[in-house]
Amino acid sequence: MVNPITTHSYLFIRWVFVHQLSENPNFPIEDYLHWGFFTEVFLFFTGRVPSNRRISEATTAARDLIRDHLGAYKQVAQFNGFDERSLGQIAALEGRAMFTAYMNNIRFRFKQHMDRIIWVALCIGQRKAALRRAMKAATDEQRRRVFQKHVHTPNRQVREAIRTGKFHQRQGLHPLAVRALDRLEPILSKY
Repeated sequence: MVNPITTHSYLFIRWVFVHQLSENPNFPIEDYLHWGFFTEVFLFFTGRVPSNRRISEATTAARDLIRDHLGAYKQVAQFNGFDERSLGQIAALEGRAMFTAYMNNIRFRFKQHMDRIIWVALCIGQRKAALRRAMKAATDEQRRRVFQKHVHTPNRQVREAIRTGKFHQRQGLHPLAVRALDRLEPILSKY
C-alpha cells in the first residue's frame, strides 16, 4: 500500500510545482522544497486529516497549496485516494525519501537539460553540419582547429560562464558565446 501512495504523492508534488510555475514564474518553489512539504502531501494521500493545532505558517501554506490542487489532480489521475490512516507513522520517512529522490532527479537531470539548452542556443548541430559541408577538402588538422574555434570554444565559454555565475560578463568571449549568453540571460537571471 505504501508504494502507490508514495508514487501518487511524488507525482502530485510535480503536478503542483508545474502548475504553480506555469501560472506564476515567480512562484517561491524554494519555500516548498523541503521534506516537511513532501511529508504533508504523503499524509493527505493516506486519508489522514492533519490537525490544525499549533502549526507554523509554512505548514498552513503547504496545506493550502495541497488543497488547492488535490481535486484537479484526483480528477485527471482518476485517483480516489486511500484510507490508510495507520500509515501516518511512516509519513516522515516517506517524505524524506521522496524529497531526496526529487532533489536528486533535479540535480542529475538539470545538467542534461542545460546541455540541450546550450546546444540549441549555440546552434551546434547546424554549425557542425555547415562546417563539415564547407570543409570537405580540408585536412583533419584544419577541421579540428576550425571546430575548436567555432564550436568547442564557445560551448566551453558558455558553460564556464553559467557554472561560475558570471554570465553577465562578455569581455573576451567568442562572439557566438556572447550571442548565446544574450539569449540565455533572461532564464539564467531567474536562477
